[in-house]
Amino acid sequence: MERPGKAVELKQRREERRDAVANKQQLLQTAQELFAERDIESVTMTEIAKAAGVGQGTLYRHFAHKGELLEALLTPHFEQFQKEAKGNFGFEQGEAQPIQLIYLFLKKFARFIEEHTTYLLALYRAYQAQGDRSFYQCEGFTWNRERVVFYFQIAVKMGACRADLDCEYLAECLLAAIQVDLYLYQRHTLGWSEERIVNGLAQLLDGLDVH
Repeated sequence: MERPGKAVELKQRREERRDAVANKQQLLQTAQELFAERDIESVTMTEIAKAAGVGQGTLYRHFAHKGELLEALLTPHFEQFQKEAKGNFGFEQGEAQPIQLIYLFLKKFARFIEEHTTYLLALYRAYQAQGDRSFYQCEGFTWNRERVVFYFQIAVKMGACRADLDCEYLAECLLAAIQVDLYLYQRHTLGWSEERIVNGLAQLLDGLDVH
């Protein structure tokens, strides 16, 4: 039988967890509302905490900086993209070749950037401003890298690519070619179309030696 003091302690911990979850959701909702009203980069963490009605200490316990908050807001969209990738973008198992799946992955991620440009660019800049953690280590992008490496490894096993292929290096290079900042520079400064960029990525893949 539990001592009364122990029961009270457990109840307090449960309440604290509920409060923490509620505070986190309130912060995310408030941030999203402020971001919809103004330029994301002009909204400060102090403003978010104040508008959400929580202390800055509570804010920073959940999100060390704005990049982490933006990453949390993008998580449902990353998860949907990952679900599609795991389902081979609608292809039945074995129906599509791994190199084709890499192309589809890059093509779909280009579309992902188009659909979430504002948040992704703000996420990139927020991590750049921190200087202590690479943007490329965000959970969503780490998953992307692992997925492309997986496709390349399958391609090597199937004989669709040369046996000495450096899967990790090539995955990094391909994803660097569609990194959000570079992609948006190509789209809006150079004026290249989404189709041109995606076709260029296809040409990079076509250049892989299968022998």
